Amino acid sequence: MRKKIMICDDDPGILEMMEMIICEYGFDAFTESNSLNVLNGLEREKPDLLLLDIWMPLLSGDQVLKNIKADLQFAELPVIMY
Repeated sequence: MRKKIMICDDDPGILEMMEMIICEYGFDAFTESNSLNVLNGLEREKPDLLLLDIWMPLLSGDQVLKNIKADLQFAELPVIMY
């Protein structure tokens, strides 16, 4: 089964570019541009890795990360912040 990567970034150009690159390397990718929707996306898609923008409106990446790690079902999810 192919690994699934979630990308969260408020910049549509970055989302498109990263999704294209990730898919070219044989991974499944899905994107989220609204940091408030990350937990819902994680629950729905169950990714193996989250790529998370640090500088976002509404909830910043570090706030999103705190919410993710506070949820026991995602506490062990690898997250790369950029």
